[in-house]
Amino acid sequence: MQIHGMKKTSTIINPSEIKQKEFDAVKFGREQKDKLSAELEKLTREEIIAYFKKVRLESRMKPSAYHLGFSSSLGFSNIC
Repeated sequence: MQIHGMKKTSTIINPSEIKQKEFDAVKFGREQKDKLSAELEKLTREEIIAYFKKVRLESRMKPSAYHLGFSSSLGFSNIC
């Protein structure tokens, strides 16, 4: 059987040779989504908006700024 000019080949994989994932990105993403959903369901609309504004500001700050003490002048001293 040919697919777009290429021969279809099958590879037999021995189950004992399959390595377990060290990091499961899908599982991690779902856990983070569930954690965020649990936190946000307790907040009002205004609190949710304030939360995302704070997260956006924090993610824009360079990591070195935290170590230099600039975060405390912005009110983020509890994060460091």
